[in-house]
Amino acid sequence: LPNLVSLDLSRNQIGSFSTILIRNLNNLQYLNLSSNRMKDVEEFTEGSSCLKILDLSFNHVMRIGKSAFKNLKSLTELHLQGNWLSYIAPEALKYQTNLQVLQLNRNYFDDLPLKVFRSVPQLLLVTPALQRVTFR
Repeated sequence: LPNLVSLDLSRNQIGSFSTILIRNLNNLQYLNLSSNRMKDVEEFTEGSSCLKILDLSFNHVMRIGKSAFKNLKSLTELHLQGNWLSYIAPEALKYQTNLQVLQLNRNYFDDLPLKVFRSVPQLLLVTPALQRVTFR
């Protein structure tokens, strides 16, 4: 399995996911955990450094902490739509300088500080209110 590039675990009723399970998948570029029952997003380990696309859409995630994605420096797409999100820590995307697509629609944000997007200059944000906004 060390050469695995894509892993689809969608629609499996997964309640929690330990990133230890993928720590030795050093070539993993696409991880789909959509349409499960995950409530928390734990910090992704350093072994996830090649991950480019992470799909956590349509789960039950309420909050994204400041270190959840800190080791995902190659991430270009992050799909978080259809969760119960109401909070993203201002530092949550600090290390995602390659992030181009962030899908946040169908969540429960009251407000979303622009500080969240400071380190992602190439970002294309997709939401119902702001269909296509590029932050530069």
